[in-house]
Amino acid sequence: MLLQFDSNFESGNLDSAYLVNVSEYNLLLKVDTNSRGHSHWFYFKVLNWRPESTVKFNILNMSRDLTSFYSRGMNILTRVESANGAFKTEWKVDTNLT
Repeated sequence: MLLQFDSNFESGNLDSAYLVNVSEYNLLLKVDTNSRGHSHWFYFKVLNWRPESTVKFNILNMSRDLTSFYSRGMNILTRVESANGAFKTEWKVDTNLT
């Protein structure tokens, strides 16, 4: 099943997502306001993802090398939520990033 992406909420900044293959997507972010065309962060939601699956997101227009963020304590947080909102996990640090 293909993933659906959403960033139509406050601070959401995903502009577009392109399918590379069934488990990989290329993503483009909206440009940060007053930044001369840079993108330094990301915030979006993914629908139809299954917890037992692995998906790779390639953010193509990120302006910074995120490795330096992760080595200084910044982390990507993820949470799983059911479609009807009845089930939600706590936010957790994603340790499976490359």
